[in-house]
Amino acid sequence: AFRVTSDDGSRVTINSQVVINHDGTHSATAKVGEPVHLAAGRHRLLVEHFDHAGDRRLTLEWQPPGATGFSVVPTENLL
Repeated sequence: AFRVTSDDGSRVTINSQVVINHDGTHSATAKVGEPVHLAAGRHRLLVEHFDHAGDRRLTLEWQPPGATGFSVVPTENLL
């Protein structure tokens, strides 16, 4: 599963499928997408974000199989 926390709108797309749409102008809030089943290997990831005014925040987290909570996606997994 993936979770995005953003101040204003964000969208997370994996392999051309939108998995989180957290649109609109809002304070920093989190939104969890439905669990995504991915085969081992590389996948196309697109994170879009816009900021209307005020604070700026964007955090992408995941909960890999067997994990008990969310953690920030490590940069080595974003190659």
